[in-house]
Amino acid sequence: MARNAALPSVLRSAFSASVVTSLVLTLASPAWAQSPDPSVPTPPALAQSGVSIAPEHSQAPAPTAPDAASVPRPYTRGQTVALSLLSGVFSGGSFFVNLAPSPEIFGVHGYYDYATEAAADVPLLTVSPADGLGVGGVQLAGIASTISLRYAAAHNASFRPYFLTVDNISAHIALWGTYATYRDMRLRGTSDAWKDEWHPSFASELLVAPFQGANLKHPIVYVPLLALTGVEATLGAAMHSSETFRAGPALRDSMNGVALSFSAGVTEEALFRGVFYEELQISLGRWPARIIDSTAFSLWHVPGELGVQSTTSIVEGTVVRAGLSILFETAYDQGGLPEAVALHALWDSSSFIFAAVTGKQVFGNDAMPARAASRGNRGMAMVFPLASGAF
Repeated sequence: MARNAALPSVLRSAFSASVVTSLVLTLASPAWAQSPDPSVPTPPALAQSGVSIAPEHSQAPAPTAPDAASVPRPYTRGQTVALSLLSGVFSGGSFFVNLAPSPEIFGVHGYYDYATEAAADVPLLTVSPADGLGVGGVQLAGIASTISLRYAAAHNASFRPYFLTVDNISAHIALWGTYATYRDMRLRGTSDAWKDEWHPSFASELLVAPFQGANLKHPIVYVPLLALTGVEATLGAAMHSSETFRAGPALRDSMNGVALSFSAGVTEEALFRGVFYEELQISLGRWPARIIDSTAFSLWHVPGELGVQSTTSIVEGTVVRAGLSILFETAYDQGGLPEAVALHALWDSSSFIFAAVTGKQVFGNDAMPARAASRGNRGMAMVFPLASGAF
């Protein structure tokens, strides 16, 4: 009882500290992140937005040069990576800050978690206020929805699958904020290392990527997906029975799973391939970058499985995810983020639907361990049957 009585003051202190940190970053970041380097020439993209010289003998007056304060200042690669990593620390914190079991449905970890999700958008606000406000608005809507569904789930367990889904999607938005920070800074970057065919991506483009034939044309995309559906069909035929199939939960879990798959496909690919792998490849070369990125991507999912799966399943899942990451990286090399997102989102969607129709009920209350049903570990019930190495 004493612990519960002291909880509100702890919550207020943690939340206040997070807000103060966000405000300090907001005020401090522009001072160093946007300071121009006099030795660096203005990028071509910025030069084109300046004065256009009127032809000789033209009667039209030459346009007035824009005010120096209105021209976006260029960024170095070091500034871009540093500020992107700062956002990544906060977005990663939104997943890992609440790893300890939290029996309270509205415990201290939840408050701090939402603060870190919001703080991940602060670097983007300092770089591109318009983009930052857009992502931040979506983020706040996700947080508000999660809080509402959490309260509902506390009184009615039937809301818990939807709470788990929206809770994870809200965290994924923070990952997108990290990529948007990197993208907007690189678009105004000055590094010679960035003189390649890099293509910036936007959420509207990536959300529809799995439905576009151009992103499915390479064997690196359609061959793994065909192989996956073949394996699932074989396993499903062996596992399926009338006792395991329940139409209502199967449809619910399939819909929640597809929504989460697209959310994870877009944001995880944006973070791990669009930022980490992209920069590692520039610095270290393709295969060292693949090894480091695939290891990081695979280990990223391990904390959510602790206490839920056996050690053997966790090790198997880690190895399988590392292999999948190599596939995602290859797709990224061939077609950029749209192709990697298409493969990732469709792979996860197929896995979730397979789990639902074979009675695994990954969102169902009857299949979730007590710890997974709490707020302690985000996404601990999100088990991809094949991607996790369960089979």
